[in-house]
Amino acid sequence: MNSHNAALLPPPPLPPSPPPPSASWLLDARREIDAKAKPPGSLGLLEDWAVKISNIQQTLQPHITAARLLIFAGDHGITISNPSVSAYPREVTLPIFTDIAKGTGASAILSRGNSCELNIIDVGMDTPETEAQGPSSAASGAPHLTVTHAKVRRNSRDMTLGPALSPEERKAAEEVGADAVRRYIAGHALYHHHHKTLDESTTATTHSRLAVCIGELGIGNTTAAAALVAALTGEPAASVTGRGTGLGFEGMCLKVKVIEKALTVNSKLIQSHDPSQILEAVGGLELAAMVGAYLEAGRHRMPILVDGFVSGAAALVALHRHPPLATFLFWTHQSDEKGAAVLLQAAATKTREAGEPVYPPPLKMNLRLGEGTGALLALPLLRSACAIMREMVTMTSVVKSGSSSSCSSSSERDGNPRL
Repeated sequence: MNSHNAALLPPPPLPPSPPPPSASWLLDARREIDAKAKPPGSLGLLEDWAVKISNIQQTLQPHITAARLLIFAGDHGITISNPSVSAYPREVTLPIFTDIAKGTGASAILSRGNSCELNIIDVGMDTPETEAQGPSSAASGAPHLTVTHAKVRRNSRDMTLGPALSPEERKAAEEVGADAVRRYIAGHALYHHHHKTLDESTTATTHSRLAVCIGELGIGNTTAAAALVAALTGEPAASVTGRGTGLGFEGMCLKVKVIEKALTVNSKLIQSHDPSQILEAVGGLELAAMVGAYLEAGRHRMPILVDGFVSGAAALVALHRHPPLATFLFWTHQSDEKGAAVLLQAAATKTREAGEPVYPPPLKMNLRLGEGTGALLALPLLRSACAIMREMVTMTSVVKSGSSSSCSSSSERDGNPRL
């Protein structure tokens, strides 16, 4: 495990961005997958993902060369004034961060198991930076894992008293997210350059072969995410507020009241319908960082795996900011959070408005941990979709091969082997 301070290690120069997409690729990819040796549609959503990744990469030979999970960690001011919005105290954020940094947290284990790099980033934990240090790679057994210190401030503000973030803080957190994506791209470009494994003329197309999973960590962030979804959709707080870390009935009622108060106090910003101002009003530092990561990954035409409710709330903000981002988003699972259905419906609406096909998330496993775990579990599905499109033969070739074999066998039986 490597640890660094983002401010001290500027990334190497980026390779050029890929060319814009061609509208014909969706049709070409659909024709190709339908022609495979199977009844059309018999692989269900896997076929849709194969078409989507082919469109992103502009090829009928799609491939994922690397994957990285970005986890953004931050604390929330709302948990100081209203600690009961979570079943766990806010002090838990740091030990979980450290557990992941050691390679023993759920997301670290699933990352290793799915051949996925992991970069965990402190963008706003309420701790001195030195407390968030991780062990060496030898101690953790996790050489695929890096820790980045890029704290904008120590936790967001209490959103029941006013905006959670200032415009400057929101922009700074978004830049942390964007920088994490740029480092990922630049690191792989540097690796290929040193090992001479890539023709420089094709460098621009390699961005889309780098999959990125977006996750988060922070006690209280389902409260902020529910407030965001309510503000963006107009749904009442009670319709989008879930159990989070495991609240009981009384805790849920309090959580709803807290969100309602935050929406009322920040009503002027929310009624502007400006997604950036809504993010400042009721968001958080890790949510803003995820927005920045989504937008930057989309700019480089990277396949992006959206995790659960909190990660999805940030994706919805990013979609409101830039609807064409829908092309690159793979919604991986329907979270067990109450507001997940509302969130996915809102995302589907923005996707249709962008002229993109809408595909439901493939997994429904009652997940509500966050940390990018759902995205990691769906990563093998994306790789499988690529393999099916790239390697599966067509029905025509199978029939032709069978016909040739039949003719060959007939000729041999007649004593006239085909030459």
